[in-house]
Amino acid sequence: MLVLTIPFAALECVLYLQAPWWNLPYPRIVAASLAAVGLCLFLGGGILLGRRWVAAAGALLGMTWVLGSGWAAFREGSFWLGLLTLVLGVYWYTWVGWVRHELGRSYLDPGLTWYVGRPKPVPDLICRLAWDGAERELRVARMDSEGVFLFGSGIGGRTSESKLDLRFDFRGRTVSCVAEPVGQLPDRGGLGLRFCDNTADARKELGDFVEQLRGEGHVV
Repeated sequence: MLVLTIPFAALECVLYLQAPWWNLPYPRIVAASLAAVGLCLFLGGGILLGRRWVAAAGALLGMTWVLGSGWAAFREGSFWLGLLTLVLGVYWYTWVGWVRHELGRSYLDPGLTWYVGRPKPVPDLICRLAWDGAERELRVARMDSEGVFLFGSGIGGRTSESKLDLRFDFRGRTVSCVAEPVGQLPDRGGLGLRFCDNTADARKELGDFVEQLRGEGHVV
């Protein structure tokens, strides 16, 4: 979706300069497109690293772009530039909302603030997983039907396994599933896992287990 900023930047350059199609300002179009490429690399890199500041940075950059385009459309009296400004506003609003939703998933966002070393664990909920040949007992920071974020000792480095077996214990109830690592805080012993490759029965049991937690206010 970020790649769309490149044709947006090129089109806005043409509309702002009111250049005819047979005499396009190619140097300025290339410059605007390269600026959009830099924007893609900056925000895209933050997304791939799971940085929570990406949504705020995108909102700030997008708002600056939209306001600048709106002012240019008003000053030049350009209908088409004004229409493009509206499209840009919808685009950036959708993009920021989407990024906030995705990076806010339980397996990517443990709800950790900068002044807290580790989040408050869910009471009475324990997760046991096989980590490089040894079983680890970890606490759960966040959990829903799609994934979980765990904290504990013994998971400071990366694992060579692409799939991990998990077993959750909560007040006498046990459920097992398979998950893949997607996020990690090695300096704080945190690990985000997304549930995957589970059978229909396992998904149902996991869903019922999550509903039990949700009923007690533990699922975010």
